[in-house]
Amino acid sequence: MTSLKRSLMILARTASGFFAASSVLGFLWFLGSHSPLTVAYFAVTVISLFLFAALPRSVLPLLWLLMTGLATASVALSIPQMYKDLTLINGPDHPAFVLRFLICGLFAVMAMEAISSRNAAV
Repeated sequence: MTSLKRSLMILARTASGFFAASSVLGFLWFLGSHSPLTVAYFAVTVISLFLFAALPRSVLPLLWLLMTGLATASVALSIPQMYKDLTLINGPDHPAFVLRFLICGLFAVMAMEAISSRNAAV
């Protein structure tokens, strides 16, 4: 692994931990106003982000299918949330949309890292 790729992975894992912690705080802040879709989005997203931030790279070849599935499910659950952010009655919530978009980017990195670690192990 090159030093640039290693640095980018450290940055992605650090951002993943930060986004997971901020998601937990956001979920608690709006605790009384969650729909079942929001709870599912929160659960899958936080589990995905915490696993990506905490799992060592040596474990990824074993769990590549789980990590890729979690990333795909997280993006699929993020799309309705992003749509809701842009179609609020009081006007679009652009910061929330951008945050969810960045998190989807992290999920893409997570899936690519899991697949590439599997291919490197084979």
